[in-house]
Amino acid sequence: MSSIRAAILSEGKLSAYFLTMIIGFLLLFHLVPSSKIVNNYYYIFMFAPAFFAIYLLRNRLDLRRPETILWGLLFLLCVLSAGSWNYIKHIVYTAVFLLIVSRIIPGDFFRISVIVRGIFWIKIIHVFVSMVFYGWLGDYVIGGQLHGPLGPVKMNCILTSIILSACLMLVLPFWIAEKRWVELGTGLILSIVSSVYILQSRSGLVAMLAIFILIPGYLWHMRRLRLYMAGLMLVVVLLMCLVIWITPDFVSRMDSGRFEMWQNLLIDWKQCGYLSGCGGGFQIQRTFEAGGFYNHTHNIYFAFAFYNGLPAAFVFIGLCFYLLHKAWKNRDPWGGYLLSTMIGLNFDGGQIISNPSPLWIAILLPMAMISNSKRGHAAEERIQSL
Repeated sequence: MSSIRAAILSEGKLSAYFLTMIIGFLLLFHLVPSSKIVNNYYYIFMFAPAFFAIYLLRNRLDLRRPETILWGLLFLLCVLSAGSWNYIKHIVYTAVFLLIVSRIIPGDFFRISVIVRGIFWIKIIHVFVSMVFYGWLGDYVIGGQLHGPLGPVKMNCILTSIILSACLMLVLPFWIAEKRWVELGTGLILSIVSSVYILQSRSGLVAMLAIFILIPGYLWHMRRLRLYMAGLMLVVVLLMCLVIWITPDFVSRMDSGRFEMWQNLLIDWKQCGYLSGCGGGFQIQRTFEAGGFYNHTHNIYFAFAFYNGLPAAFVFIGLCFYLLHKAWKNRDPWGGYLLSTMIGLNFDGGQIISNPSPLWIAILLPMAMISNSKRGHAAEERIQSL
């Protein structure tokens, strides 16, 4: 507990206030049924006070950092393609959130083992409590898909599974470094059951499979762990096959119309202009040939290209890979979180420049946390010594 208290107060009471508000902000996405409540919380307790904090802590801004320059260029391109004053307002909301997480809060708090493990288990509990609650209401049956976990309407089953996979990637270095094998095995099993059987999200599964491919490769040079990792991967593959086999709808939905949707959106994008995009205020209102309505791109990279033009998409992708490189160099576990969501959000998500949304938790949070990194981290250093 002393290490937690020290991390909270390490950068002063003002930073501690925003840390508390960030924790509340993240919890609201799992507790309240209305996006409006989350938005108002952000505007009142974080956005408005942030201008005061940014002035007092302006020495922390460090505008010479490469990621700061890239964010500034990206926001400039978004302003040029905004198309409406309302979208410019969203740019400011997004920029302030990034500043709060990357420059104001004490980032070491979210690199303490008990906190990171708590983040993962809160996400698991969120899924299972949602399943029980909606089952009690009669809106969920065993073997079916849990469409909307508890929380704002924007927190759908796909984003929930992507964030869950990212939380798994975040916590793995701590489990391995501390040799918490039972907790690791339990977490893996519950993650697979949650993503494949309860949420039935293939986007989350793809992100999770990437974890299971990359982690053994990363750890293979550590001879003591080879046998454990080989056995664990075998169990994971068998469990995935079993869960997919007992949920036939998981495969039968195929691509869920994504290829048809992207083909139609490419036509709209061509008419708008590949370099300029269709503008941040452009409203997608299309239907599938088989019926059904869609209003976003289901790919965050294509979203930048579609709304803000190719240059904005290239800058954002470059920024993501720069931050991955920085996380790798600093041995920052938040790099794993970012990598997982970068993979999963190839198949879901729209504009991240918006009002507060689960996409902020999925992609903006890890990007900002990596910018808040100051040194190598204990969990990764202990793994290297195994």
